[in-house]
Amino acid sequence: IIETVGRANLGLQFDLYHRHIEQGGVLEAIGEFAVLTRHYQCANPPDRSEPGCNVIDYAAIFDAIDATGYAGWIGCEYKPRAGTEAGLSWPQACGVTLG
Repeated sequence: IIETVGRANLGLQFDLYHRHIEQGGVLEAIGEFAVLTRHYQCANPPDRSEPGCNVIDYAAIFDAIDATGYAGWIGCEYKPRAGTEAGLSWPQACGVTLG
């Protein structure tokens, strides 16, 4: 649909959590859909908690996104397991560098 419409202001909101749950192959899909992607969103399966490194390797995921040249935002849509402040430590725990 995005390609058919062919407008610069229409793109894909790539939900990494749902791609993993529904189809898998997240790393491959990042490369496949990079040209269409305008925003990424993350959470950790299976409970939609803060991103972790036990199910989806978010360090590898973010490296793959960086390799596409994406310079936009990555949204975090999750339910923190132990509260908001504790939930903000996931990047360090997974070896993810932000910024």
